[in-house]
Amino acid sequence: MNLRRFWTWLSIDATYVNLFLAWFISGTDVVKSWLPQKFAVPIIITMIWVTRFGTVLAVVAFRQREKYKRIALQEKLIVTYLRRLSAVLGNGYRVNVMVLGKDRYLRIRWHRGRFSASELKLAWSAGGKDGLIEGCCGLAVSDGGPVSGDWTPYKAAQFKEFRRPDGSTPWGINEKQLPAIRNVGSVLAMPLPGPKNPAKAVGCLNVDSKLPLSGSGLDQERVMDLCMPYAAPLGILVSSVRRFERDAEKDR
Repeated sequence: MNLRRFWTWLSIDATYVNLFLAWFISGTDVVKSWLPQKFAVPIIITMIWVTRFGTVLAVVAFRQREKYKRIALQEKLIVTYLRRLSAVLGNGYRVNVMVLGKDRYLRIRWHRGRFSASELKLAWSAGGKDGLIEGCCGLAVSDGGPVSGDWTPYKAAQFKEFRRPDGSTPWGINEKQLPAIRNVGSVLAMPLPGPKNPAKAVGCLNVDSKLPLSGSGLDQERVMDLCMPYAAPLGILVSSVRRFERDAEKDR
């Protein structure tokens, strides 16, 4: 139902209710016999405001419902894009879309393929207040371009072995993130450009494989060309979801 039509319908309905209440309270003999007329006007005004308040609440609820429908539609389109990309790449690849939060951390929101619960809970820094950059996804969003990485040398390493003498780690990965890369051999991370400012990423598209780069080809131009057409529309959809969610949060 159109919002304007819905509002008009509620307003007309509320008007008829108010007119009926005013006639019933002030004009009918039944009410006059037990209700003094000096109370009639305050009661009518109170009922009018109560009806009006109910109308406003109904409109707010309708708007909330419409916004959540839009969010669900955008999310369905994102999942459809991931399904198509997965079909194009073939077996042996997982794909996911990360959303960049206000804290400059990336988190998986939608995915295609099997991901462990720990992987889905991880957050990857893309250069927040601390300037820390973690993983291929953080580097891709920070630099604004695709990044490929081979993680097979670190899959069996313990964190003490993983850490360099200066305290740094490959790709800035911390101790919590290290178990997650046990399932990953190589990664291609591609920033999702924002619709208003393409240089400002709103998230990241990731493709990974259990094979090293030499076997997965995620560092080859051929594979990047397959993924690149999905980055722009996914960026628009992610930005839309974030905007609708902010609007819905304000109306609560």
